[in-house]
Amino acid sequence: MGFSLLGTLMALIILAPSLLIIKFPPENVPADVRDAGPVYTGLERVANWVA
Repeated sequence: MGFSLLGTLMALIILAPSLLIIKFPPENVPADVRDAGPVYTGLERVANWVA
């Protein structure tokens, strides 16, 4: 296997929204938004690890 310019381009296109959010974070986030909590965060990480 070798380097694929098309594959790299596709990966960048897929990651572009996430990279833009890092560069330009949302400005109008409601003040009452809370973290999901450690239990739900842990369950989500386990579900992502299993899948």
